[in-house]
Amino acid sequence: MKKEGKELRAILSALSDLYISLQVIDLTTLASETVKTDFPLQEMGAGAAFQEQFYEIIRQVVAPDYLQQMLDFVTLGTLASRLQDKRQIAVVFRNKQFQWRRACFIRIDEEEPLLRVLYAVEDIENEKAREHITAEIASVLSESYSSIVYVNVADARVYPLWISHVSEKFARFLRQRPVAYDVFRTYIDTMVYAEDQAGMRRFLSRKYIFDCLDREGQIVYSYRTLRDDTLVYYQLRIAAFDERRKLIFAFENIDQDLRRQQKLMSELEQRSVLLRGLSKEYSSVWLVDVRTETVSMVMNNSNSKTTNAFIKALKGMDYYKVTNEYIDRVIVPEQREEMRRNWHLGNLRDKVCKDKIYTLNYTRLTYEGKRQHYQCCYIKDADADSYEYFICGFRNIESTIQQEQEKQRELDAARKAAEAANEAKSRFLFNMSHDIRTPLNAIIGFTEMADRAPEDLAKQAKCRAKILSASNQLLSILNDVLEMARIENNRIVIDEQLVDMQEYLRLSTTIFDVQIAEKQLTFEKHNDFQHRYLYVDKTHVSEIFINIIGNAIKYTPPGGRIVACLRELPGRKSGECIIEVVTRDTGVGMTREFLQHAFDQFARERTSSANGVQGTGLGLAIVKRLVGLLGGTISIASTLGEGTTVTVRLPHRIGTAAEIEQQSMKRSDDAQLAGRHILLAEDNELNAEIVIALLTEVGCKVDWAQDGRICAEKLQAALPGSYDLILMDIQMPHMDGYETTRYIRRLPDKRQAGIPILAMTANAFKEDVDNALAAGMNGHLAKPIDIPKLMQTLKVLLH
Repeated sequence: MKKEGKELRAILSALSDLYISLQVIDLTTLASETVKTDFPLQEMGAGAAFQEQFYEIIRQVVAPDYLQQMLDFVTLGTLASRLQDKRQIAVVFRNKQFQWRRACFIRIDEEEPLLRVLYAVEDIENEKAREHITAEIASVLSESYSSIVYVNVADARVYPLWISHVSEKFARFLRQRPVAYDVFRTYIDTMVYAEDQAGMRRFLSRKYIFDCLDREGQIVYSYRTLRDDTLVYYQLRIAAFDERRKLIFAFENIDQDLRRQQKLMSELEQRSVLLRGLSKEYSSVWLVDVRTETVSMVMNNSNSKTTNAFIKALKGMDYYKVTNEYIDRVIVPEQREEMRRNWHLGNLRDKVCKDKIYTLNYTRLTYEGKRQHYQCCYIKDADADSYEYFICGFRNIESTIQQEQEKQRELDAARKAAEAANEAKSRFLFNMSHDIRTPLNAIIGFTEMADRAPEDLAKQAKCRAKILSASNQLLSILNDVLEMARIENNRIVIDEQLVDMQEYLRLSTTIFDVQIAEKQLTFEKHNDFQHRYLYVDKTHVSEIFINIIGNAIKYTPPGGRIVACLRELPGRKSGECIIEVVTRDTGVGMTREFLQHAFDQFARERTSSANGVQGTGLGLAIVKRLVGLLGGTISIASTLGEGTTVTVRLPHRIGTAAEIEQQSMKRSDDAQLAGRHILLAEDNELNAEIVIALLTEVGCKVDWAQDGRICAEKLQAALPGSYDLILMDIQMPHMDGYETTRYIRRLPDKRQAGIPILAMTANAFKEDVDNALAAGMNGHLAKPIDIPKLMQTLKVLLH
């Protein structure tokens, strides 16, 4: 069977988990296609030069002792005869980094003549490392897997990739029963050892396989078969590929490996445990024989040029010659004599006997001449009363040292930031004590003054005006604190609306007219923009410039000058522009030291009691965060005694006049509210009175329910369709707005259950909007009520 196209690529992709290098070689064109490689076969040409280039790469990669056998192995002219009646052939070699590898030629197609093969290289370093504990093993299994099949998950059919001659019985199963359930049931019943059958069935259940593959890239199960009255150990490896539409099943005979490992573990159990433990933490592991004063390398996973260059140049196994050469070539000069004393076997016996584990940190010079922190660890490897062997591991701890230093720097920075934050909050509370008491004192004082002169209308009016001013000042302080809390908790929602910039700028600046006139300031405005219609988050953009221009007014002495220059700059992408606003004043300015902290929370240049200016020290901190949320930038330049310049740049989407007209037409065409019957659920009598008055003015009829339970009762008592909409508060006694809405949505009458419900509540955070919609409400409005927005929302819901 010839494997082509996507199927072959999917299979090769799955097999790439098993090998470090995979190339498909076409023997007719002498060209290769790389699936995965750790050396540059993909750079080879095609045709007559292919074989020589293949040889040259082998010469570059393979260690001298193994070179000739590898050159013979990759000779393509004899490959067909060597693969005669075989699925694959393999050879074991070492590369020039002294790492063990297994190279394989594997048939891709079953028919003759041989047209294509898979050249695969497997990393067997860990396998060879275990064998090296006692002696080098000359060869490993030439055939890794006896059978490999894959299962198409959609139709549960089983397709063979290759079946070895020892698995003919399994091949017959596939021909007779190609469905996965039948194949594996028959395989378990007829080939798996009876004691392992139940575990094998659990392992091969669909749910178990996919649950495990959700956590791991591949799963493995070991079991036994009975062959000629002898138990043979096998291992089944399962991996998913082709986006989990296919599963690959690889059956491997691990009997020889397992028995060899069991023998080694029984003989060298303690040493193996120590080696495995060290190999997880250390890049190279060595075995020191104290009696013979020799050393041998057990494992080397290091990518270090320094380590690999030293190992490559290493001659002999004498412990003192090896350590002295390492010290002289690698360790920094100032630590060499100390390390000779530390690594003396007499010292090691004393240290390891006392502490069981002896760890040394030192500094070495890298191949490039840089200093690098390193660590070695000695552990006893023998019975409790003898010190015949030491196991020694080496590892690079440069990143660990750097991480510890970085953590220390982060801790220092965090400590300083916490101290600064605590100091700022202490200043904030001190200032707030004055800033809140000042307007409260005015409110209380002027209220008492008005009460003492009930007949003096002029004095009454003056007191009311001052009470209103103090109330607005107190509200501004509270709004700043709440706004910062919303920003820090990611509760700010960006809401862009299409606006006419000419009208928007005119309305935005008129709010400062009274303050400017009172202080006799000169306020100049210069506008230079090309696009009249832009999408603007009016709420937050207004808040930004109210803070900036408000600060300019507050900190500019009477008779001073404020200039606001707006200009349009090119946007960062199509359909966008950037609006830059530069605000300059001739105010008191800031010191250079304070300028560095101008955007910090609670930061103020002077206390309100010192300069007479009220505030929380949160204004610029709010502005900075809002500008960032809108995707813009802000900068401040200031000179003490001369004034301050604030530059804000914000991106905006560009709109058109046609969109504005369409928006206006939509508003004008919405259904009118006159004659609509609305049920209001509101427990606060004052709030209810305001809403009833507003809706009555536009012709609505309003019924008031003092809580959620009464609301539900009124709705059920009325004829279906009597009410057009419910305005629902959230926090009410007996039954809150969420519970009431859920109750209404479950009513048996569809007209009553489907009535539009609009949340109208002081719960104004994003999660409150989400909760309202999740409960079944049709919309959400935050208090205090924006009257135009209320009317527009009612029109949309009642349209």
